[in-house]
Amino acid sequence: MHSHNIRTSRLKPEDLVKFNGYTEAQVKWGNCDEPSMLEEGRIYSVEEVEVHSWHTKIKLKDVEGRFNSVCFEPWAGWTPDDL
Repeated sequence: MHSHNIRTSRLKPEDLVKFNGYTEAQVKWGNCDEPSMLEEGRIYSVEEVEVHSWHTKIKLKDVEGRFNSVCFEPWAGWTPDDL
């Protein structure tokens, strides 16, 4: 798995992101929550964005937890079935 870096200054609520999986290091960085309940390749809607000095946490709509943004990539080519 390789991670994509999201430009945190452009990520905002209601954006769509694709989950790319995660590593333990990505979870431990900034004390993020483990996204074990997320499905790799699935599209999620961003509910909140929490920018810190060295990382960004995102809260997804209808999902408990705050996750490291590097586990996701922006998603533009979606259909309602992707959510």
